[in-house]
Amino acid sequence: MSDSSMVHNGTVADITLHGLKIALHEDSGQCGSCSIKSFCKPHEHDKDNRNIIDVTISATDKFSIGDEVTVYCSERQQTAAMILSLALPCLLLVAAVLTALAADISEGKSACCGLAVTVAYYALLYAFRRKLRKRFNRMKICHRLS
Repeated sequence: MSDSSMVHNGTVADITLHGLKIALHEDSGQCGSCSIKSFCKPHEHDKDNRNIIDVTISATDKFSIGDEVTVYCSERQQTAAMILSLALPCLLLVAAVLTALAADISEGKSACCGLAVTVAYYALLYAFRRKLRKRFNRMKICHRLS
């Protein structure tokens, strides 16, 4: 785990067939300003209003509900998520508008083309969200605290 990894402490809230649901501690960082929060799905909350994230692991039998753990996301995953969610759509938008303008299409219609390409890109991301989640494998557990 590198120094630039995103690290959070949390408690095992639930055990599923494919992994764990971790309730993040409030003192382990805020997700509000996080650029990749959509990839770790922090919009779920427990009864104490703590953020819940899914961690995919195969050895769920080594954990029990209430275990204290530390989870992390590597810098590489953070960078890839930023590129997919922010940089690539911006580039596609600009490229579509410039291409339409180069083809002598009016500015208004060029802007609509750019928006259409961006909407299509986000629709593709949504359609392939399950494959993307598997590829990123999101957060990982680096060790148990208790």
